Amino acid sequence: HPGDSESSILELQKKVNYLNSTVILVPKNFDTLYCILASDLVIMKDSTTGMEAIALEKPLIQLNLENSIDQVDYVGEGVGFGVYSAKDLKPLVLRILKNDLKISDETREKYINKYFYRIDGQASSRIIELIEQCINKEYLNWKDNN
Repeated sequence: HPGDSESSILELQKKVNYLNSTVILVPKNFDTLYCILASDLVIMKDSTTGMEAIALEKPLIQLNLENSIDQVDYVGEGVGFGVYSAKDLKPLVLRILKNDLKISDETREKYINKYFYRIDGQASSRIIELIEQCINKEYLNWKDNN
């Protein structure tokens, strides 16, 4: 995570090495979209990374072991699976990886339509149109006053 300190990254690296795991730690400034695309599932706490995982059709686990309220409600929206006890993480991951558990396409599309506004490849066109409207409005105001 870009906000992680160097000491926490070193501590995490020690744990990963100790576990002899296949976990790959990427640099803090690495593009998270590449990581999500390469992943079989995404595990996070409260992050917009969850939205990116949903848009990229990756299973999402919202991990919250702090007995606190989820700041982003992926679970309540039906697009993520919640884990609130450490013992529940492994069985859930295994079920997801075996495709025994997944989010329906309909639920995912409903979420995307609700929160992503329009994913239609026309964002730049809408921005240009908005800029042109602002410029034209300013020009007309200037012309009326001069």
